[in-house]
Amino acid sequence: MNLVTIITPIYNGEKYLIRYFEQVNAIRYKNLQIIVVNDGSKDKTSEIVQKYAEEDSRIEFIDKKVNDGVSSARNDALKRAKGTFCFFFDCDDTFDAQIVEKCVAKVKSDTDTVCYNYASVRRNGSIAEHQFSYLKCQYNKTEILEQVLPNSFGTSITDLKGYLSGKRGMRQGKELNGPWRMMYSLEIIRKENIYFRKDLRVGEDTIFTNKYLAVADVIYTIDEPLYYLHNNDGSAIETYNLDANRMILGKLQLIKAKDELSDELQRNGMDTYELWGGENIYFPPFKLAML
Repeated sequence: MNLVTIITPIYNGEKYLIRYFEQVNAIRYKNLQIIVVNDGSKDKTSEIVQKYAEEDSRIEFIDKKVNDGVSSARNDALKRAKGTFCFFFDCDDTFDAQIVEKCVAKVKSDTDTVCYNYASVRRNGSIAEHQFSYLKCQYNKTEILEQVLPNSFGTSITDLKGYLSGKRGMRQGKELNGPWRMMYSLEIIRKENIYFRKDLRVGEDTIFTNKYLAVADVIYTIDEPLYYLHNNDGSAIETYNLDANRMILGKLQLIKAKDELSDELQRNGMDTYELWGGENIYFPPFKLAML
């Protein structure tokens, strides 16, 4: 039975931790390394995680006293990861108790990857299942570049025109880039030196996920929601979006990073000519402060 690593960064997540650890304990796959990183939280996150770590030998606790950001937290955990495969879970989301065993059952080698479906949990408790964009159960290296990555990286002009004319949704047929959407091979991450970029304020998961997909050997898919996104008040992205100047600067940084990634994808054999890798920036009808 392969060792599987679960990585969870936390910043001020005390109100979600009881539910998170109940979820972890409910996972049926038992050969786990669970790395929890406290990223300089100002609440009781540290003492709560420490308590669970003392009771469960599978939990490795990295207790950072300074808030360095989610990229640094995940990178620190990756350096300690010992598993064959790796998941990235957020403490304020939930996941199926069989998520690990169902993904591990799919793979045939240590460099295989599994993408699974996911759903959103609204504030009223209702669940909106994501429309899975993958049409096959398995993709080889060439098919990943031609059929998987275009659903993850960028938007074509045709897609944009369809959205503007009301014929399709902006994200229709597209996958979110959260690192929680797949089971990764740690061998590929280390061989290709793929880590989260600490210089990005937003979209670090977009760059990480697509760099990984570009070099993946085989992808298996599970069209079943195994991970549930929760729209929580006060989330990092919600707080980030409240500051217009900070948001625009972050988007501009991400556009530059996407341009660099586009060049890299083209070197790997993916034609990104028709894909627009930018970001939507809406300027309201009032004067913004100087950037």
